[in-house]
Amino acid sequence: MILKRKILLLFVLAALSGPAFAQIAPPPKPPSKEQLKAEKEAQEKAEKAAKEKADAEAKAKAKQEADILKMLEKQAKGESSSAKLSEMSAATVHAKAEAFYTSAMSQINAKHVVWVKQNAKKIFVEKMDDLAFKVMARYYGKNEGLSENAIEGLQVLLLREAFMLESKAYSVYNKQALTINDKKTSLIIAREMLIDSSYQINDAQLDSINLLIKSNSIEITEATKEGGQTAQVQSRKISEKKVDNNSASNFSLTKVKLEESINALSEAKSQQENQMLEIKQHQQKITLMLSKMVNQVTEHQEKIIQNLK
Repeated sequence: MILKRKILLLFVLAALSGPAFAQIAPPPKPPSKEQLKAEKEAQEKAEKAAKEKADAEAKAKAKQEADILKMLEKQAKGESSSAKLSEMSAATVHAKAEAFYTSAMSQINAKHVVWVKQNAKKIFVEKMDDLAFKVMARYYGKNEGLSENAIEGLQVLLLREAFMLESKAYSVYNKQALTINDKKTSLIIAREMLIDSSYQINDAQLDSINLLIKSNSIEITEATKEGGQTAQVQSRKISEKKVDNNSASNFSLTKVKLEESINALSEAKSQQENQMLEIKQHQQKITLMLSKMVNQVTEHQEKIIQNLK
C-alpha cells in the first residue's frame, strides 16, 4: 500500500515538472526607463507627423480657395469689361439698324410696313424673346415667299421699331415719375409743417394743405398700363374725402389724408420705376439680338429692300 502511494507521488511530481507546469510563467518585468522614453518619443513623433499633415492639408485647401476666388474675380472683371465693350458697341449697332430702317421703311411694300408696326407692338407689350419673334417673322416671311436675307431684314425692322416704342414709353414713365416725385415732395413739406410743434398753423394754411391734397391727382397715360391707373384711382379717392373745415378734428383728418396721399404717390412712383427697369432690360436684349444680324443685313441691304418691295 505504501509502495503504491510512493509510485503515485512520483507520477504527480513528474507531471508537475512537465510541459503543463512550464506554462505558468513568471510576471513580466516593468518597462525600463529607456523603453518608456522610446515609446514617448515615438508617440510625439507620430503626433507631430499628424499635425504637419493636417497643416499641409489646411494650407492646400486655403490655396485652392484663394485660387478659386482669384479666378472668380478675374472672370468678373472680364465680364465687366465685356459689358463695357457691349455698351460702347451698342451705339454702332443701333446706328446701323436705324440707317437700314430709315431706308427700307420708305421703299418696301406698304403691307410689310403695316406688318412691322403691328408686330413690333406685340414685341414691346409681350416682351418677346429671341425665339418667339424669329418664329413670328419666319412664318410671315415664308408665306410671303421672301428670301432668308429678306426675313432677317424684317427681323431687324421689327426689333428697331420695338426699340423705338420702348424708348418712347420709357420717356413717358420717366416724366411721370418726376412729376409724382415733385408732388410727393410738396406733400412731405406740408407734413413737416403739421408735425412741427413749434410752428402754429392757422386755418388758412390748413385749408391750403387740404387744397394741395385735393389737387394731388396722378395723370397716367396709356403707356403705364393698369398698375399706374390703380395708383391714379387710389389717389383720387383719397383726395375726394370730404373735409369739414369747421370741425374740431379737421387737423387730425388732414394729417391722415396727407399721409395716405404720400403713400399713394410712393406706390405710384415705385410702379413707374419698375416699368422703366423692365423696359431697359428688354432693350438690352433687343440690342443683343440686333448685334447678331445687323451686319449681315447691312451687307445685303439693297437686295433685301428689293425683295421686300
